[in-house]
Amino acid sequence: MKQSSGDVDEERVQRWLDLAVSQLKTEIEVKTVKKKPPDLVMMSASFIGINGIASSYPGVISEALRKQIFRYLLLSCNPKVEAHRHAMHLAVLRILASHLDIFAEYLVESNTKLLEFLLAMVAADRKGLRDYVNKAILSLVEKMSDRMANDEENGQI
Repeated sequence: MKQSSGDVDEERVQRWLDLAVSQLKTEIEVKTVKKKPPDLVMMSASFIGINGIASSYPGVISEALRKQIFRYLLLSCNPKVEAHRHAMHLAVLRILASHLDIFAEYLVESNTKLLEFLLAMVAADRKGLRDYVNKAILSLVEKMSDRMANDEENGQI
């Protein structure tokens, strides 16, 4: 039986998403163990692809992949990378600014590290990143305030 084009697209998207996440794993985990610097261009490309998939096919990202992607986002939040090499930071900030709601459940443990990263990006004052840093900070604060409001309604505060 022939599959509809929507099924084929979703399968292709899932394969690409798996490829992007495995590339991030290679760059972040494997190269770190081997004491090699990660390829920032590959990491940027992977994050850009994940951002596109999250925009076009948000339902394709499984719970396990969301957790893994968020972990790699946090590991990539290193403001000490050279200022002229900010493509990876831009890709990370785009995901944080646009799709933080996908990762909302992981923010409780990680909001301090994210906020420190975003404030370091503000302090670095990199022109190409300024708008995305502002959007990401607003998105993070909004998610944190929503969470606090929900906790207050449920009597947890």
